[in-house]
Amino acid sequence: QVLNMISEYLMSQTADILPNALVQSVDPNVVVQKRMRNLNVEWIVRGYLWGSLAASYERGGRTFCGLNLPNGLHRFQKLEVPLFTPTTKADVGHDENMTPNDLVELLGKEMAERAKQAALALFERGSEIMRARGLILIDTKYEFGLDSNGVLHIIDEVNTPDSSRLCDVEEWEEKYSRVATAMATGRYNTVTALLEVQPELKIKEFSKQYVRDALLDMGFNPAKDTEAPKLSEDQVVECAHRYIS
Repeated sequence: QVLNMISEYLMSQTADILPNALVQSVDPNVVVQKRMRNLNVEWIVRGYLWGSLAASYERGGRTFCGLNLPNGLHRFQKLEVPLFTPTTKADVGHDENMTPNDLVELLGKEMAERAKQAALALFERGSEIMRARGLILIDTKYEFGLDSNGVLHIIDEVNTPDSSRLCDVEEWEEKYSRVATAMATGRYNTVTALLEVQPELKIKEFSKQYVRDALLDMGFNPAKDTEAPKLSEDQVVECAHRYIS
């Protein structure tokens, strides 16, 4: 219900950028959308060095989806400009990073550029909306589809905690300042190493990562296990609180 409410609102706030597939919400938990031909790409935009991007960067990676990042960045740091890192949308196995050439080969130059610019514009609008509410839109993914006339639409959801990472602005400002100060001492090779010593500097996310981490802590292996363990009542409440907040 919370996801549907967030997505429906943000679709209404971005219709001037790109039309969406939403028809109506027939129930708080049920949304009807127009049938679309999915482009089968996850259009990911990142405003901060976070998540898998930060992990790859800390391992020495500097080139992502054909784009280069400079040395000297830290986990949680805001990027100078949002980074566009599309991936395949795999039915089986893991999504794979895509380069600009990959997109052109799949969709053609015009459609690839149209969808990329739409993703960046949606991220900018989403960032403005979240910032006005005291939140940071860290990163997100969009999905696009074509209607029967070949018109590009937003499908699925927009900037929800299921498709995005968000955090509190004030918490980020306070904790990232301390992270940057600690990293400047030269004692730590990575922010991950710093967090092992000072876990209180970890920035709380409003995203489904909380559930992922909880399952992994219980020994769940998504590559092998067919059924996930049940979350405790406290964990369910915490997840709900993060989404509703």
